[in-house]
Amino acid sequence: SLLETAKRSPPPVYPRVRPSRLVTNPMPPRALLLPSHTPEWCRLRKLLEDKLGAVTNPEHLRSFLMDLQRETGDRTLGAFQLLPDFFEDLPDQLSVPFFSRTLRTMMHCALNTEEHFKSMRPIFLLGKDRRGEVHLSALQCFVLLSLGFLCIVPFQPLPNMPGINFFRLYNAKPSSRGKFACLVHYFNCMAASVDRQETKELNRVVTFERTHRDEARGWDSVEVVMSRLYDMPLTDVVVKTENDLIEDRPEALQADFAASMLGGGILGHGCVQEEIRFAIAPELICSRILVTGLGENEAALFTGARTFSKYTGYADSFAFDGDGRDGEGGRAVVGEDTIRLPPSGRDRDKEREVFQRKVVTVVAIDAISYGKSEQNRLRQFQPKHVLRDLNKVSAGLFGRGRDGKESIGR
Repeated sequence: SLLETAKRSPPPVYPRVRPSRLVTNPMPPRALLLPSHTPEWCRLRKLLEDKLGAVTNPEHLRSFLMDLQRETGDRTLGAFQLLPDFFEDLPDQLSVPFFSRTLRTMMHCALNTEEHFKSMRPIFLLGKDRRGEVHLSALQCFVLLSLGFLCIVPFQPLPNMPGINFFRLYNAKPSSRGKFACLVHYFNCMAASVDRQETKELNRVVTFERTHRDEARGWDSVEVVMSRLYDMPLTDVVVKTENDLIEDRPEALQADFAASMLGGGILGHGCVQEEIRFAIAPELICSRILVTGLGENEAALFTGARTFSKYTGYADSFAFDGDGRDGEGGRAVVGEDTIRLPPSGRDRDKEREVFQRKVVTVVAIDAISYGKSEQNRLRQFQPKHVLRDLNKVSAGLFGRGRDGKESIGR
C-alpha cells in the first residue's frame, strides 16, 4: 500500500520526502508523481506566482530555491551555497538570457504542469522486471526538468528511483560546472522554442523503454548462451579513431556505459561517459524519474533525445563548447530523419496530430566495477560474470531493428 511505501526506511543515497506527500497521493500505485499531486502544491503554486519574473540574478535564485525547499519540508536538501558561483563561471551568452527570459518560462511551465500532462493517462513507472515504454513530448521533458531545476519533484512511489532534483549538482565540485553550462544551454534553447511556440520541436517525442530477457533466466552457463547464439549472423566491426565520438553516429545504436541507477552522477559529482552523454542531451535525465535501477538481465533504451551541446575534455577537464543542435550552428547530424508514432490511449482511433521523434537510440547497459587490482580485474572473466554481461547486452541489443549497427566506443 502507499502507506507502507511511505513508512519504508529511506534509501542510503537518495533522501525521501515526508510521508504525507505519498499518503495523500491521488494517483494510482506506481504512477508518476508530480508536484501538483502533493498537498504542498497550493503553497508552491502561490510562491511561483509571486516570484514569476522577479528572480533576476543568482542570489535571488538561491533565496527562491530555499523558499521552495521550506514549503516542501525537504530541509535536508542543502543551502545551495555554491549556486551563485556556478552562474559566475557561465559566459554571458548563457547567463543573460537565462535570467532575462528562460527562468520565467521555466516557472510558467512549472505552474502549468497539470495542463501539460492533462491529455495523458497516468504515466506508470518502469520498475523492476516491468518491460514497457513511456512516451513524452520534448515539452513535457522540459517541464519535468524545470521542476527538477527548482527541486520540487516529489519522491516516486517505487524504490531505487534516482530522481531529477538538481540539489546535489548545485553543491557539486567545480568540475561539474561544465555539466551545469550544458544544462543551462538546454533550458535556454527549449525556453526559446516555448516562447516562439515551435510546435514541431515541442511535440518531438522522446521514448524511454525498459527491456529484459525472460529467456535469460534459464541461461545458467556460458555454454548455454553460446549455443543459443551460435547460428546468429555476425555483424561488421569498424574500428574508429579516438577522435570519433559515440554521439556522432546517429545511424547506430549508441551505447551508454551506465550505472545501474541511470545517469550515474549527472546531477552530482560524476563526469565520465554516461554523465557527459546525459549532459549534452538533457532529456535523457528524465529517465531518472521513470526507470528504477536496472536488474541483472535488464537494459534501458532511449529514443529521440536531442543533442543540444558540444563539449571538450573529459572528467575534470569537461567543458561546454557551444551549440550542438543539428542544422542550427552546431554539428551536423547525418541520417537523423523522423518516424511517426501512433496515437495512444483513448484517442488512438481519433484524428489527432501525431508526434514525431528523431531516430537516435541510446542503450544503457550497466557494468560492474572490479577495481584496479589485478586480482579483482580477473574476476570479470569468471563464468558467472561473463554470463551476467552476455545476458545484459543481449537485453539491450536483440530485436532493435537497427540493421546490426552498434556504436560502443573504445
